[in-house]
Amino acid sequence: MRILLSLIAGIGVVATSFFVTLRLMDYWLAPPDPSASVIHVAESTYGLNCKDFTPPPGHSNQVKVGNITEAVAKACDMAKTSCLFAVDVDKLVDPATGCGKDFNVRWRCGADPEIHQFHLPAEASGRSALLSCPAN
Repeated sequence: MRILLSLIAGIGVVATSFFVTLRLMDYWLAPPDPSASVIHVAESTYGLNCKDFTPPPGHSNQVKVGNITEAVAKACDMAKTSCLFAVDVDKLVDPATGCGKDFNVRWRCGADPEIHQFHLPAEASGRSALLSCPAN
């Protein structure tokens, strides 16, 4: 009886090891995601630090989250591996005249739901942001 139980236990260990090994091989042999290094811009804001700033007379505060998402997406969306975005107030709308603005961008890589972030403190104009995803 003892030999039979040892034999059954041994078969169980071998079978479990076999199926675990197959799962590991499936993981290791799976082709890499071809879109894993593709940048998808989720949101970008210029001047969020100025949201409560009172501009000089004749100007209004137009700061809102995502105010330059379209501009950053146009430059970087679908780029592979990396994208360098130059923050230039002359090419962007100035949402708060008279206030030194920061820059924030959030993006994903391929189908990965993780959000990556980059921040440039004020004044961000004249500086660049590097968005990157791991290369395959």
